[in-house]
Amino acid sequence: MFDVKSLVRGNGPQTTGQRDGPLTAGSLTSIEQPKRPAGRPAGALQKKPANMKRELYNILVTQQREGKDISSMIPSNVHDMYKNPKANMGKRKVRKYHWVPFSNQGRADGFQLHHWERKDKDKEEPYCFSKWNKVINIPQYTDDVYKKHLGTSKWTREETDLLFEMCRRFDLRWPVVQDRYETERLLRNQAGKTFEKRSIEDMKERFYAILSELNLLKDPKAEPIGYDADHERRRKEQLRRQFDRTQEEIEEEERLQEELKRIEARRKERERKAQDLQKLINMEQHSPSVNGAHSPAPGKKKFIKSKLTGAGPGGAAVNINTDIPQVSTLRFPEYRSAGSHLRSQEMKLPTNVGAKKLKNIETILDKLKLEMNPMGAADIVTGYNEFRSNIVLLQELKVALQTAEYDLEALRNRLQQQGAPVFDISPRLRVSTLPDDGYDASSLGGEGAPATLRRITSWLDINQPAGVVNIRKRKLTVVPPSPMELKRSRQQS
Repeated sequence: MFDVKSLVRGNGPQTTGQRDGPLTAGSLTSIEQPKRPAGRPAGALQKKPANMKRELYNILVTQQREGKDISSMIPSNVHDMYKNPKANMGKRKVRKYHWVPFSNQGRADGFQLHHWERKDKDKEEPYCFSKWNKVINIPQYTDDVYKKHLGTSKWTREETDLLFEMCRRFDLRWPVVQDRYETERLLRNQAGKTFEKRSIEDMKERFYAILSELNLLKDPKAEPIGYDADHERRRKEQLRRQFDRTQEEIEEEERLQEELKRIEARRKERERKAQDLQKLINMEQHSPSVNGAHSPAPGKKKFIKSKLTGAGPGGAAVNINTDIPQVSTLRFPEYRSAGSHLRSQEMKLPTNVGAKKLKNIETILDKLKLEMNPMGAADIVTGYNEFRSNIVLLQELKVALQTAEYDLEALRNRLQQQGAPVFDISPRLRVSTLPDDGYDASSLGGEGAPATLRRITSWLDINQPAGVVNIRKRKLTVVPPSPMELKRSRQQS
C-alpha cells in the first residue's frame, strides 16, 4: 500500500500537512524507491498492548491522530489491567484437625459419634446441630383417666401404652413407629399376649383421639383435634391406583382429556354463535317498522290490528295492555382475546347501568351483608355476576307487576262505577301493599298468597307512586287516503 501511494503522489518524500503536487512526466514510470525514514519518527503510534480490545485501541489511535491528550489522570499498570490477576494464596500454616468423639445434647441415650475437629476449637462448646433436635412432648395419662375417658373396645390398655411408648421414642415418625410397633407386637404375642395388627391410619386415629380427649379435659373450650382415617385410606388407595396405571390407561386418559377440550371448544363456539344470533334478533325487534308507511292497494280494505279488547257491561270496551316490557340484563366484560387479565375485572359493572339499578344493587348487598368487591375466584365471579343480574331482572319484574296491579285497579274501578260485580286482586299480584321486610311465613300457603316471602323484592326501590297508571307513548301511524277517497272528496266539494 505504501508503494502505491508513493507512485500516485510522486517520487519525492511527502511530509505531514503538505498538499500533493501535480504528477511529473516520469513519476509513474520511475523505478526509484522512496526512502523510508530511519527509526520511529516523533508522534508515531504506540504498539497495541497485549489483551487490549481492538475497539479501545482504535479510539486511542484516533485521539492521538487528532492531537488530543490521551494521558490518564491516574497512573495505571498496563500489564495488570488487561489480564486476569492470579489468586494470591495465603502463606500461613495449615490448621491442624484431629479425630475426636462427640455427643448430641439433644439425645438422652448418650450415643457417641466421631468427626474431624480443629485443635484450636473450644472443647466445651456444645454440638452445633443439637439445637435442631426438637423433642415432642407426648402427654401422659393416669389409670383413672384411662378408665373414665379413654377406654375403648378396639384397643386394649397394653396396646395403647405400647403405641404411646413408640411415639415418645421415635418422635411421631409414623413409618418408624408402625415398624417398631409391629416388631414388639410379634414378640409379645409369642409371650402369650394378644396384640392385633395395626396400620398407620389406625395408630393415628387412636393417638389423636386420646390427645383430643386430654385437651378437652384440661380446657373444655379447647378446639378438638380431628383425624379422618377413612379419608386417609381412600386417598392412599387413589394414589396407589394412580401409580399402578398401565401405559395403555395413561394414553386413554390423555385421549379423553383431548376430546374433552375439543367438546368444550365446540360448546363455547355454539354459545358465541347463539349470542350473535340473539343480538341480531334483538336488533330486528327494536328496529322501526316501515310497513305502515306504504299505502294499501286500491279497492282493498285495510285492517289494523289493535290491542286486546274486552266487552264490559253495557257494551263498554275495556282496553287491557298486554305488552310485556323488554327485560334488560347486565352484560359484563368478556375477555376472549389472548393474554392475561385480572379475574376481578370480569366483575366490573357496565357503564350503561342506571343510577336506580346501581342503588338497588348496593342496597341488596348491604342488606344481605355481602362485600361490594369480593375475592376474584372463578366460582365467586360467576355467582356474583349472576346475582347482580338477577337483582336487575327482579327490579324489572317488580315494575311490570306494579304496572299490572295499576291496570287491574283501573279495571276494577271502572266496573264498580258501572255497577258490575267487583273482583278481588290476590296478594300475589300486589306490590304496593308489600311490607318493608317481606311477608311473614304465616302468610304463605293460602289461595292467592305469594309463594315466597319476597324479602329482596321489598328492598327494591322503583320510585313509582301508588295510584298512577303508566301511560306509554304510542307511535301514530298515518295512513294516506286511497284514490277512491280522494275522488269522492273532490266530488263533494
